[in-house]
Amino acid sequence: MVFPCTNCEFTQAHNKGLEDFIPLLTKAYNDNNLAPLINRVDFLYLTADVVLNILSGGSVNVPFRWNRTPHPCLIFDPPSTCPFALPNFPGTMPDPLMTFDQLVAIMEGRLGFSRREWYCLLGIHGIGRCEVKNSGFARQWVTTNTRFSNQYYVEMQNIDWNREDNTDSRTTMTNVMDPMEPAMGHQQFQDSSTAMHSGTMMLKSDVNMFWEMDGSQCNINRSSSGCPRRLTNNEFDILTEMAGSQSTFVTCFTNAFTKLSELGQTSVLRDVV
Repeated sequence: MVFPCTNCEFTQAHNKGLEDFIPLLTKAYNDNNLAPLINRVDFLYLTADVVLNILSGGSVNVPFRWNRTPHPCLIFDPPSTCPFALPNFPGTMPDPLMTFDQLVAIMEGRLGFSRREWYCLLGIHGIGRCEVKNSGFARQWVTTNTRFSNQYYVEMQNIDWNREDNTDSRTTMTNVMDPMEPAMGHQQFQDSSTAMHSGTMMLKSDVNMFWEMDGSQCNINRSSSGCPRRLTNNEFDILTEMAGSQSTFVTCFTNAFTKLSELGQTSVLRDVV
């Protein structure tokens, strides 16, 4: 007997929105009878590698190795029927409103990335956007969000960011009155040169990597009232480095993403021959 899973990765708030895409990928996997050739988790990573290559204009080429051991939840359709649970959720994956120390504990303590590696991973925010119905946050991070590049760091560095709050309590995750406005209780940062609830945005977890803002209501600007830069472990220098060189970012991201895609699996992975 299969009992519904109450603690599966697919049902976690930090992955809300996957239910819109996983069925499409699953259908492609099943319709093309790919199971004898590649398991589903390998297929999902291969899909990500191909998408990154296309959206970067061919500059991102993530090495692909196969033979991952899928978590049991991946073999059930829908995943919510999985009888197994993933341990220690919630709170063990990054959240947009976490403090810097909480982010470090997860990315470096739990997942084993260096400061530079996970700072490069966040460049993935250069594509896509936030949907209020999924996360409570609204709009895209960068202007060129259909092309993967170092634009995330360029705009992070060159724009002043002001705190943006919901000013209309009618906009919630279940009642989206304005898709450009964050939901009630969700604070993000807005390009200070644009009208309220327009243009691009950054999450607290984005700006918190480069400016010290925990426990403060400071904005991100160049004045004396702005949040101070993070310099203890060269955090702001990483921002400057990635903003200044597309090739440096691509190399750093590719290495970090390869590590991410192989966490816990390196002993069983095989090269494509």
